[in-house]
Amino acid sequence: PSGGVMTASNLSGNALETEFLFSMTGWGSEDRPLRYQFSYIQDFESQFAEPVELTIAFSDRNFIKTKLPQGLVGSQNLLRLVGTVKSAVGAVATAYVDVSVNPPSQAAIDSLAAEVPNLDPETAIVYTTLLAETPAVLPETLPPLAQVVENKMFVTDRAIARTPEMVSATANMLTVIAQTGAIVDSVVSFLERM
Repeated sequence: PSGGVMTASNLSGNALETEFLFSMTGWGSEDRPLRYQFSYIQDFESQFAEPVELTIAFSDRNFIKTKLPQGLVGSQNLLRLVGTVKSAVGAVATAYVDVSVNPPSQAAIDSLAAEVPNLDPETAIVYTTLLAETPAVLPETLPPLAQVVENKMFVTDRAIARTPEMVSATANMLTVIAQTGAIVDSVVSFLERM
């Protein structure tokens, strides 16, 4: 894929509150259809920084509307959004946009945490990961949310926990939660079920 760009509806906002719209437009390839995936890198200046997926798997949707965690680069709290486009034969291209994402208010943290139980499993994983990667979120906030995600994945009618993409995204979410110091029985139980 080539010839395209990634655009952002706005280049600054507040963590866990501002809705950002990112679009991958103008991409072309002889090997269609094209599929898209979005991720972010919170501390992109670190050589060990890994992208965190905002979309669990590639899809035909070339845009995403999402909230983001606080940026960690520089005084502007920069965060890098990465868009990846993949052709039908597996060739990939990436584009990125750096956005300024300021620390969240406590009201934004509380609101997003309250939203998680009402979300589909994929979005619940993404939002729980966003909360875990936001420095202002207290570690004790996270295990109950991990329990909600576990129930959505293993108890509800929508059994999606066995797909490789879901297992990977869930493992990432649990790793981020563990890095906050929130190792408790509910997180360990979740890992055992996977």
